Amino acid sequence: MSAVFEVELLLKEQLEISEILNSIEDLGYEINSIQIQDDWEFNNLERLRIEQIKTCDDLVKQGKIVLINGIIKSPCRFGIHLWKPEQTVFAANFWISTEGMEALDNNYITKGNHEFYTFVTNKTTSVLNKDALLFGAIGSELMVSYESDLEGIINNSKNVCEWIFADEKPYSCFDNFSKSKINGFTVYLLFNLKCNVTWV
Repeated sequence: MSAVFEVELLLKEQLEISEILNSIEDLGYEINSIQIQDDWEFNNLERLRIEQIKTCDDLVKQGKIVLINGIIKSPCRFGIHLWKPEQTVFAANFWISTEGMEALDNNYITKGNHEFYTFVTNKTTSVLNKDALLFGAIGSELMVSYESDLEGIINNSKNVCEWIFADEKPYSCFDNFSKSKINGFTVYLLFNLKCNVTWV
């Protein structure tokens, strides 16, 4: 099975499913399945009909984990995960299979994938509210560690090639990252230095 390229967001207010779907409408997508569950052990798993997608926002508020799967820009598999890790904190994860796009399955931003990163970053920041964003993480096979403090999250997360924040962060863990501004957000990017890539 191929790896997945992911965007994960932690927010102080809910990112509604309609906002996510509107942002990818121009790519063409089809939703194949929706399921809800109580936790990541799949307890009380329930499958919803596709037309019930409008209920997903309320289900997340109630503490349910929502998993949506489908096809985007046929035949790429994609998914959206929505959940509430804390009472006043919301999380959203968008993933796409790297099958046929092996350049995305990389621990760095390179010549082969930086154009895709640029596209995804523009898409992501276009739907975000700066006041609501705690952080965004982008990379292949993300392992985001939810610590008690932001610096701990950054230090202990794996496979993150790009971090997105509402403002600058004075952390030494970003010493190997390049800093940029896009749509008013501060973005930290992990380039493969051998590729001599610049952010555009």
